Amino acid sequence: QQQQQQQLLQQQQQQQQPQRQQFEQQIWNSSPWVSEGSDNSTNGQMMHIGWSSSGHADSPVQSAPQGQQVQQSRTQHGAQRYERKRDHGRRRPGGATGDARLASEFSMQLGAGGRAATAAVEAFLGDNGAVRRLSFEPTGCRVVQQALEVAGRGLQTRIAAGLKDSVAEAMRSPHANYVLQKIIKVLTPAEAAFVVEEIKEDCLEWARHEYGCRIYCRLFEHWIQDKNTAALMDLVLADAEGLMRHTFGHHVVECALDHGLPHQKQQIFAALRKNFLRNAGNRNAAYVVEKAIVNCGPSDQQTILADLLNHTPGDVATLARSQCGSMVLRALLRLHSPLVQQLQEHLRLGAPHVQLNGSRHCRRLLDGPALPSPAKVSEGDLGQEAGATGGA
Repeated sequence: QQQQQQQLLQQQQQQQQPQRQQFEQQIWNSSPWVSEGSDNSTNGQMMHIGWSSSGHADSPVQSAPQGQQVQQSRTQHGAQRYERKRDHGRRRPGGATGDARLASEFSMQLGAGGRAATAAVEAFLGDNGAVRRLSFEPTGCRVVQQALEVAGRGLQTRIAAGLKDSVAEAMRSPHANYVLQKIIKVLTPAEAAFVVEEIKEDCLEWARHEYGCRIYCRLFEHWIQDKNTAALMDLVLADAEGLMRHTFGHHVVECALDHGLPHQKQQIFAALRKNFLRNAGNRNAAYVVEKAIVNCGPSDQQTILADLLNHTPGDVATLARSQCGSMVLRALLRLHSPLVQQLQEHLRLGAPHVQLNGSRHCRRLLDGPALPSPAKVSEGDLGQEAGATGGA
């Protein structure tokens, strides 16, 4: 029976062969993959057609012929499509392609230096809106920063004015925020007063922004002696305790400890003492606490040690189990103070309650000789200027 079925199937296929060849030839002739004027019968390249057992042709399988002509047609089509997109970008006024070419040419002219660079900056400023457009582009923002570095004072002010009424948008941009930082570095607060004015409204939100915190750090470093800038930072540091525990806000508080005014440092010191154990154990606030310990004077260091010793040995030992808490305790144990020995005793008394000996973060905290040599501490308290130990 199987042999009879195979014989019948072969006979059906032989009978359908002429019809199949004719149908495949029609499909091949009308195929969009075949270029005009080509010999459709050469090499026997046909699109595969599926046939059902009833003898009717199924829909063609969606696979292109593998011949050289088909591949060439695909390549030509892709090249033409790319050229159309490229030409469209070139024709578009202020388009990304045109701005990239402008940035490249402008950068080359600035690299020449001297009068050529000055002339290039003046010509660049003649293009209304060019500063703003390039500042928000990956390549253009670097060129604008380069122009701010090589231009004279008057031209720098004119370049900065290109971002007027766009400061908030620039602070959200991963590119334009660098231009804003450069403006703060090279100009005085009076020459770019619009920067502080435009961020006053949402000053607390910007301190918690990924790019906004960078702008605040530059303001602390370069403009903090300006009364308007100082007033703005006073508003920001009113929430110092919340900022020091924020992912981005703690950078602002650290920078304030390095470059802030005396009353601002005292404000931060008071905020971190309100809930010292919580702040010391927080992965963000711990960096602020460590910097405060290093930058403050002996009297403030004694205050922090006394506050910590008011807690139970179990609380101090629990703090030592975390990575952030052990970092803060290690900074305290480096200090020159008789209270350091009491702190070590606190840790030993609390160790049995929290299994401190098994913690990989702070096994050395129980061993005094294993601690690093004590660090030098600046004279005075946080109300006096301390040497900078690094910015955010």
